[in-house]
Amino acid sequence: MSNKGQMRLGAFFNPTGHHVASWRHPDAQADAGINFAHYAEITRTAERAKFDLILLGDSLAVPGTYQGRMDAYLRYAEHAPFHDPSPLVAIMAAATRRIGLAATLSTTFYPPFLLARLMTTLDHLSRGRIAWNVVTSYKREEALNFGYQELLDHDQRYDRADEYMELCYQLWASWEPDAVVMDPRTDTFADPAKVRAIDFEGTYYRSRGPLNATPSPQGRPVIIQAGTSERGQEFAARHAEAIIVGRETPDEMKRFYDAFKARMRKLGRHPDECKIFFLVKPIIGDTDEAAQQRADALYAIYRRFDASHPTPKAN
Repeated sequence: MSNKGQMRLGAFFNPTGHHVASWRHPDAQADAGINFAHYAEITRTAERAKFDLILLGDSLAVPGTYQGRMDAYLRYAEHAPFHDPSPLVAIMAAATRRIGLAATLSTTFYPPFLLARLMTTLDHLSRGRIAWNVVTSYKREEALNFGYQELLDHDQRYDRADEYMELCYQLWASWEPDAVVMDPRTDTFADPAKVRAIDFEGTYYRSRGPLNATPSPQGRPVIIQAGTSERGQEFAARHAEAIIVGRETPDEMKRFYDAFKARMRKLGRHPDECKIFFLVKPIIGDTDEAAQQRADALYAIYRRFDASHPTPKAN
């Protein structure tokens, strides 16, 4: 039976909620961002609701942009905390059977070989349900955490990410799907003729290969991307199998959809090879009135807390 026209649903999990007041609501689980059992429970809930995917975002630094300080971000749990998504995805995989699981990992700070092997391992652990949300990172604070003073400029990060992807593709393909035979009669675990070095040498990266992990159920993870700039959309149209997009109205969504699918055709890809997920932030109640009351409460908490806890001025 064709599933054309069928709605796809993904849940974007933020440890402290997507509304800045979420974790302070009286009915909220305030420790959700550090209670790792909650990650498993929310994934089971999404699976019962027939969601296709749950995605863990990530950041590699506590920001310090506002007033040049970290105070506001830590006080309000805004872009902090974030724990490493890779082991969290493993926990979520153990708790579920069907739902897709996406981890956000940066091409700027993860070596390609390490990332390719990590994704392969997670795909094995999840029995073929892993996706990679590809980011190039943009915060200077992230660069400082890794010992760099600055990031490459925006478009150059994507240029390097294109090469990064090509290297990962070659690493994932360095074992043929039937390379593992595990035949004790011939003392052969893997057929050496079906595993090869890649000897990759590009502008930014080199790798001998092959990957030293056996082929996973999918062969490689599903590729997700959320770049909205012209260069980011070009990258997504070339590589992504799903993209995450924020647009306000149905007309804006339709214009983006048509333009992005045309971009894919220009690059020689069939438009159906990439799904488009538009972001929504629903506030849910049993009735419209109950949902509105919950929304009003969230904004009231935010206004009250913001008024009584002013951010200290920078010295």
